[in-house]
Amino acid sequence: MTYPTFTQIIDGLQSRPQQVAERYAPGGRVSGGRYWACCPWRNDTTPNSFHVSLHGSYAGRYRDEATGDMGDMLDLIQQACNLDRRGALEEAKAFLGMAGETPQQQRLRDRQTKKAKQNQEQATRDAHKKSVMRRKQAQAIYLSNRGDWAGSPVDHYLAGRAITLAAMGRQPNTICFAPKLKYYQTDKTTGEIFEGAYPAMVAAIYGAAVDGQRPEFMGIHQTFLSQLTDGRWVKADHPDLPDDVRLPRAKILMGSKKGGFIRLWTGIGPRGGKGAPLSRGAGVVWITEGIEDGLSAVCLDPTRRVLAGIDLGNLRSMILPKTIDRIILIGDNDKDPKLLAALDVARARFADRHGTCIIWRSPHGHDLNDALVKFSKNEGVSDAR
Repeated sequence: MTYPTFTQIIDGLQSRPQQVAERYAPGGRVSGGRYWACCPWRNDTTPNSFHVSLHGSYAGRYRDEATGDMGDMLDLIQQACNLDRRGALEEAKAFLGMAGETPQQQRLRDRQTKKAKQNQEQATRDAHKKSVMRRKQAQAIYLSNRGDWAGSPVDHYLAGRAITLAAMGRQPNTICFAPKLKYYQTDKTTGEIFEGAYPAMVAAIYGAAVDGQRPEFMGIHQTFLSQLTDGRWVKADHPDLPDDVRLPRAKILMGSKKGGFIRLWTGIGPRGGKGAPLSRGAGVVWITEGIEDGLSAVCLDPTRRVLAGIDLGNLRSMILPKTIDRIILIGDNDKDPKLLAALDVARARFADRHGTCIIWRSPHGHDLNDALVKFSKNEGVSDAR
């Protein structure tokens, strides 16, 4: 009988991410090089909230989109089975068939693991090529649709959320309107395929400026829009839309977001012009999860420099210039302890890098945009500041 080493156990798990995911996070599906499922260790009913990467530089890594928690396949087994580390290793050995192996069986398994790693490395190279292509496609969409969007569906959609060009004073350069953008999604519940072309609000995602270089273009955030019978423009998954028109998901990312963010607003400079680029700007930065909350902050005070982190999980990955010395996170009024903890992790990381980071929440509604809508209807927007 032979006894596998820790490295052999890890290699065995990491070379079989899909099999591990299917066993310990059952009921999922494979899409876009990832295995998507409900998170197996929390009360989760959202099938796309948890994934395991099957290819690329993150192959064999899981991510909980709601909290930003990440780990390898051994961590997944430990969390899913509620075990300590020793217990997780024993469970992993049983899963891999390592318990009680003969030398011949071990050699066979080692060959299988080596072959699986080679296949994974090739898949990683292929995935990288595809990622580069998708980024270029995303940048082409953004650049080809830049221009004045006053009076467009984007303008009407944002105005319906009490976000107006009049309040901001100018159009955010990072946002554009695409009149006909390709859409392809599979309904996670029914398996139905939705395909077509729809109007969309497009926002550019950039990485941090490093060593004086221009920020890397990473992708686009797409918000697909549709029009209600009363003329209002809303997100294309709005519950008031007819079933045969409503899309399963209105917000789609194209490209990547890891560590990147949307530069919504540069603020106002000391002589009334636009604020300096983020790489040279110092002082206070306001950060929201979503675009609508970020633009709400701009409407309430256009002097603010505002960034959108895209989602809660990505906030903790954002990399900002060291010249930023104070960060204010605009949080939602969530009650889920996991979401609250995830935001606090982001706050702590920002504080470590930049000295000061606080969390601010609107006293009205679920988020800042709720407050802006409420008070704009009552002509009391200033009370929401």
